Amino acid sequence: MVVDKGNSSNQPYVVSYPQGNFGTKKSQPEEQHKTPFEMQSLNAEALTNSNLNPTYTFTTYIEGDCNRLARSAGFAVATKPGITSFNPLMVYGGVGLGKTHLVQAIGNEIKNGPDDKFVLYVSSEKFVNQFMDSIKDGNVEEFYQFLHAGGCVDHR
Repeated sequence: MVVDKGNSSNQPYVVSYPQGNFGTKKSQPEEQHKTPFEMQSLNAEALTNSNLNPTYTFTTYIEGDCNRLARSAGFAVATKPGITSFNPLMVYGGVGLGKTHLVQAIGNEIKNGPDDKFVLYVSSEKFVNQFMDSIKDGNVEEFYQFLHAGGCVDHR
């Protein structure tokens, strides 16, 4: 980790940290399932792989003036999913500002919480590809039902 405090003119801190999977092991090959609703046929052990990086938590998230509101909103969502006024929570920002870390921290907090919820993290690229495949294969309703029944859509 590299931290540059900048100069005395209140310049923002620059933080650089290594990216990658940090040695996490996936229980399934990445492209084994063409569409997410195929996961319904898997056993409970296979469903424990949320595609979340376990090192992306709120304790490892670096908070600063520029992201304090986002972190607070994310933590509120993580501790009371679907109940807070941040429903849905949209995270938007430039490259390298911690969006993925924050979203995965939310997922890890919910997954490891007392309510025994299942969290599935899917990148936007993979989601779009799976959705396009469901259109091509004529499985859009099945795709929707998986997301809705799987708890990915909460209408509270």
